[in-house]
Amino acid sequence: AMQNIGDGDYNTGVGGDALYNVIGNANVGIGLNAGNSITSGDYNIVIGGSSPTGITTGSNNVVIGGNMSGLSSSLSNNIILADGAGTQRIRVLSDGKTGIGTTTPVQTLHVAGTARITGSDGTATGLMGRDADGDISGVGLSVGLEFSGGNIQADIGSGLNVSGNSIAWGGTLTENTTQDFDTYDV
Repeated sequence: AMQNIGDGDYNTGVGGDALYNVIGNANVGIGLNAGNSITSGDYNIVIGGSSPTGITTGSNNVVIGGNMSGLSSSLSNNIILADGAGTQRIRVLSDGKTGIGTTTPVQTLHVAGTARITGSDGTATGLMGRDADGDISGVGLSVGLEFSGGNIQADIGSGLNVSGNSIAWGGTLTENTTQDFDTYDV
């Protein structure tokens, strides 16, 4: 049951003290205390028991998860998925940046922790690299390829074989002309 609904229009509260005293418009609160901190904010959806969120004047948010609190009073245009203990698991900011394991994503997709990509669209991606900030992007090789440490190993059939400090070639190398090579260490 909703109690003390304010002067706002089109608000829907389901659960004890959901949207308590709200004067904003078109808010939805489902669960005990859901969205009861909202005062003049509009178009917020709060789902989860014991979720006052802390949003008072912010608008256009979707907050799902129990025990959510401590959000900015003016938070607007965010999507937050949290667990029942109020820990944010996924957050989409107003600019579309999505954080998994972080509430402050700095890229379109920002994963704080490990990630696995198990599919591909079939488009060749070339060489990918990670910079000092952890951002992953394509790597261009205009001059060459440099490694600061460690070993490289590759065995491409009867062609190139790279291991540690040795490069071996067995097969035919073609660049303007064709030359046959035995295995050489460089």
